[in-house]
Amino acid sequence: MTIPEGLMDYLFSIETSLSSYRIQLDDLNRIIAECPLSVHEYNSSERLLQLSTEASIGLAKHWVKLIFGSAPSSAYDNLQHLNRAGKIDDEKLALWKKIIGTRNSLVHEYLEIDQTLIKSIIANKEYQEIFTFSQNIIDALRNDA
Repeated sequence: MTIPEGLMDYLFSIETSLSSYRIQLDDLNRIIAECPLSVHEYNSSERLLQLSTEASIGLAKHWVKLIFGSAPSSAYDNLQHLNRAGKIDDEKLALWKKIIGTRNSLVHEYLEIDQTLIKSIIANKEYQEIFTFSQNIIDALRNDA
């Protein structure tokens, strides 16, 4: 496969951003283990989850585009394409449907977010899946290119 111009720069940039997001979420995880999050910390956790998920979705779209030549605009449709291509299994697809749903709630239904859910994601380090998935895509894009 031929790598699109600028993809390697994009991968470096997104990897750097994701590393920063992960460090900040890990910091919030340590804080929530000791005391309740402040309003600012909670708001940061929402934003970091949103940004991390967006980055992962963007990576998935690049992977789909590299495999199929084009990518749908829907985040979930891209994950379905990866599933059909054998790049992710049904269990991962189901998990990402939930992650994308949480991201959609953070963006579109932010006044109705269940704060308990967000705090649980932080406390239980459930956000780690986003970073593992993202790194797997980065590695695949580098290897496929």
